[in-house]
Amino acid sequence: MNNWTAPFSFSNLTELITKGSSPKWQGINCVSKENGILFITSQNVWNHHMRKIDALKYVNGRFNEIEPRSFLNRSDILMNLVSASIGRTAVYDLENGAIINQAVALIRLLQFDGVDTRYLLHFFNSPQAIESMLTFRVTTALPNISLTNAREFILPLPPLAEQRRIVAKVDQLITYVDQLESQIDQSHSTAESLKESVVAEMTVGK
Repeated sequence: MNNWTAPFSFSNLTELITKGSSPKWQGINCVSKENGILFITSQNVWNHHMRKIDALKYVNGRFNEIEPRSFLNRSDILMNLVSASIGRTAVYDLENGAIINQAVALIRLLQFDGVDTRYLLHFFNSPQAIESMLTFRVTTALPNISLTNAREFILPLPPLAEQRRIVAKVDQLITYVDQLESQIDQSHSTAESLKESVVAEMTVGK
């Protein structure tokens, strides 16, 4: 039995796909956390999750009035559009009211029960999806993909139950890989300790 639907445009799933702007273009400066709003850049968007949250930037609150289209809500999806991080996708889970720059796409899904966000994250962060995105890139000073390309990106969407089965399997494999990497690191550490012990014994022996 075929559980897969025909591939279709990502825009069919979304209420909004847009991006931000550069504060410098608008004459907006960085300020302290107490005096500004959270400003998210591509450096904060990692595979599946937000990163560098211990060094977040804040800009003058007037930026929200200039760029209201890129006002972030929790559970929005963020996708990098520029440079080596093209296609890197995460769910935004920080404070409401943040804003993004021009290197990041804001993706807000339609409210319905047919999509598991974790499935979308696994798909968009997969090598196959990123390779497909790179075929659309425009090479200027920095390689980038357009919002049009993001909206028209074609993806397979199986029934919800199948999405969840795929997510569970991928999560299981990721956990397994993480365990292997941990064991390898531990083996390297043990080997290094043994090496140091042997060197120490030989030195003492001399």
